[in-house]
Amino acid sequence: MPDDKKMVWTDEYKVHSYDAGRNGYATMPVLCNFMQETAWNHAEHLNVGFSHLGCE
Repeated sequence: MPDDKKMVWTDEYKVHSYDAGRNGYATMPVLCNFMQETAWNHAEHLNVGFSHLGCE
């Protein structure tokens, strides 16, 4: 793997009022969506994401 590829990936997200439960914190489904989006971005960065499937 090339040195310019980050093995640890981070993203930042804003939790909007409609993403929060009664306690003011993000709900579990919202957190899972954030993790899925981060995994997608990391896979694309590593050239193993959806857009790279089937390409030679």
